[in-house]
Amino acid sequence: MLRSMTGFGSATCTEGGLTVGVEIRSVNNRHRKCLVRLPEEIMALEGPLERIVVEHFQRGSLTISVRVQETSDDRAGRIDKTAFQSYLNQILGMSGVDHSATKIDLSGILNLPGVIVFDEEQRLHRVGALAKQAALESCVQLQRMREHEGQALEHDLSTQCAVIEERLKTIRSAIPSITKQHEERMLQRMREMLESLNVAEDPKDLVREVAFFAERSDISEEVTRMDAHLLQFRELLIGKEPIGRTLDFLTQEMLRETNTIGSKVQQVDVSRAIVEIKSAVDRLKEQVQNVE
Repeated sequence: MLRSMTGFGSATCTEGGLTVGVEIRSVNNRHRKCLVRLPEEIMALEGPLERIVVEHFQRGSLTISVRVQETSDDRAGRIDKTAFQSYLNQILGMSGVDHSATKIDLSGILNLPGVIVFDEEQRLHRVGALAKQAALESCVQLQRMREHEGQALEHDLSTQCAVIEERLKTIRSAIPSITKQHEERMLQRMREMLESLNVAEDPKDLVREVAFFAERSDISEEVTRMDAHLLQFRELLIGKEPIGRTLDFLTQEMLRETNTIGSKVQQVDVSRAIVEIKSAVDRLKEQVQNVE
């Protein structure tokens, strides 16, 4: 199935008072590029999340954004009783202080270093598990959108291929008359040249030279190669593998063959068909830039 490189996917996972959301945006890129945007305290998740995404997509510029929300209860730390008791004992053990007349500020002790302990490793583990699950779900959504966009792309590409095939029929049917016109025009020019030089005409030499130049102006090979390129193009459209780069190469070859045909042919009806083919190939070339 043809897939686009543009799309969006998002998912949110919640456990207890912790909520993690992941968004993935994808745009065109000749290669695969990932940018992971994370809160500073969970930067360790950058590698695992990037690996999840690159397993799903071959090409495109992918931006992964993660947001974390948690309730105050879930974010609350743990009181280190040993540290708290140590600070309290030191205060109570201070000499020269009338403890009976002194009020001890417990909130002040709680703010002292080491009294409130946050288990960052456990928190990172919980956030990571939710983020990975959300990333997987976001990838599925993004893949669906890219496939949906790909269906529209495939329809447009097939339409342009049909235009090219139809115009090639016009050119192919005109090949005999094109060849005959080339021969007649070349024969006339050679006779005029020989007359201007006052040189006797040799029919055998004329036929040989005319045949040589007619062969150089023949477009049969170019038309045949165009047919082969179109056949391969259509076969790739129904495949399952990423084909964007191959399609891009084929459109370049098709444009080269079309330009060669145009340089060899001067007939008005054929020239018009060539212009329409070039327009369709340009459209193909533009559209395949968005194919994975």
